[in-house]
Amino acid sequence: MGFLTRSVPSRPASAVTAGVAALLLLSWCAATSDATTIGAPRPNVPARHGDEDEHGHEATESHSEEDHGHIHDAPIRTPKFTRDPKLASLDLATVPPIVFASNQGGAFRLAGVRPDGSGLVRLSELAATSPSWSTDGARLAVVGRVFEDSHYEQAVLVLGLGSGVKELLTGSRIPSTSTFRSVDEIYAQTAQVSSRESSGAQSVSGVEVLRLDGGTSRSVLNEKVSVYHPAWSPDGKRLAYVTATPGCRATPERPCEQPLKVANGSAVTTVVKGGVAANPSWSPDGSTLAYSWLVDGKRQVRLTTLNGDITEVTTGGKDADDPTWSPDGNALAYTSGCDIWVQPIAGGAAMNITKTPGECEIAPAWRPAAPKPQYR
Repeated sequence: MGFLTRSVPSRPASAVTAGVAALLLLSWCAATSDATTIGAPRPNVPARHGDEDEHGHEATESHSEEDHGHIHDAPIRTPKFTRDPKLASLDLATVPPIVFASNQGGAFRLAGVRPDGSGLVRLSELAATSPSWSTDGARLAVVGRVFEDSHYEQAVLVLGLGSGVKELLTGSRIPSTSTFRSVDEIYAQTAQVSSRESSGAQSVSGVEVLRLDGGTSRSVLNEKVSVYHPAWSPDGKRLAYVTATPGCRATPERPCEQPLKVANGSAVTTVVKGGVAANPSWSPDGSTLAYSWLVDGKRQVRLTTLNGDITEVTTGGKDADDPTWSPDGNALAYTSGCDIWVQPIAGGAAMNITKTPGECEIAPAWRPAAPKPQYR
């Protein structure tokens, strides 16, 4: 396989409308690349809660404290950036280690919590989701909406660069999730709508590289299938991702296969196959991947080594998805039943750390390291 590079404009001439964006896959939209076959099917991954609401609202209004249940405001600094004053003025040293998306007031917004369930805090006023920490814990990327040339666009927003937020736009493609390879380079799952005369609008998916120092974005992963959920290993040498087979028509008895792969330079290894994998996350030492696996119609969290040795982490009647590792590698946080849970790797009871009735929390990201956080 190997990496394919292709330069594309880093800022778009026009935006994709909310109606078109509603066709895209996964949490905000499904991501894609030019190497992907046009008209690839929707992968067999349940849509995340709130997708329709998110794409159906402009999400420009602030909400009162009562609108957010138990989530209270984060401490902020004087902002120099005003599109989302709360997000732009965040001091990352005060942000709890586990950051996630919560559908507060009809749209997903950023929130945070400590691993023991204390310090639940709202971190953004406007829509933001899919948080991702840099490997040193000094920078945070989220997917949010920005007002550009009299319309809204979806962009990767990066915090931790000093004051304000850096916006990374991806041309005509729409970002969905992201992963840091280094403090200056982000790989984003992106999506673009195409059309085929026989089947109408289709979403195609892939991965774009975005650099914080500017320049152009470029497509990577020379796969001829749809590519989802990129995740870089802590050393920046191996990229985990899942693929979806074009033309597959899933049934309850036979879901479309979605294997988990790892690219290391030009070498690609299929680590897990024969089912539907999603949302890989590397252990801090880079030896193990946590991921979700479809079992009897429900997602469950599993671990795998690069040799394919598999360990079950969750079982039961509820979905468990979006795993993320603690900095010491001894626990996982994940989504289940619209809450964030923490599970010791060695076994024992999982703990619900959000417990927010009427709200849904998804996509946790556990800070890998940080310079002595000062919680307030």
